[in-house]
Amino acid sequence: MTIGSRLRRFAVALCALGIGAPLFRAQVATSLVVRGDDFLYRRQVERARGYYARALWFDPQSRAAADRYVFFGMQERTPASLAASIAAASRYLALRPDDATVLADRALCYQIERRYSEAAPDFSHAGALARDPRYFTFAGWAALRSGKRREAQMLWHEALALDARFGPARFALARVRP
Repeated sequence: MTIGSRLRRFAVALCALGIGAPLFRAQVATSLVVRGDDFLYRRQVERARGYYARALWFDPQSRAAADRYVFFGMQERTPASLAASIAAASRYLALRPDDATVLADRALCYQIERRYSEAAPDFSHAGALARDPRYFTFAGWAALRSGKRREAQMLWHEALALDARFGPARFALARVRP
């Protein structure tokens, strides 16, 4: 086999990869998420997050990769992991703004950083999308902590509009009187 023949074969293989990569990006991302889950099962969170980050590189709209990357970054609770999680969630939400799960994950990161005025709208939007009183209740507490008492009460009423017997919202309203 000559050098020219090898170069042609290499060039053909490279072209095939170049054409195939965009077509199979979602499948590659899913495979990376599964591999990350495997490391997570073995309690190797940092390695798992590396795989989730690679999955997001291949497919920035991968909900599974975004959710896991953000959630486990939030669990670490370091300034660097929280900043990376918020940035990843924001990039994902720029493409898919109606994902309640990733909105709530980002809101939790904001809450850990005590950025309550940024957490409240994310929780509220997640609550409206998912029709989940829990998110409205979290939004209410975040609003209260950012000094917006009336907004907090309105959010707890939103939670009760979805489920009139939802205990945490009833507790919040009883505790924070007008």
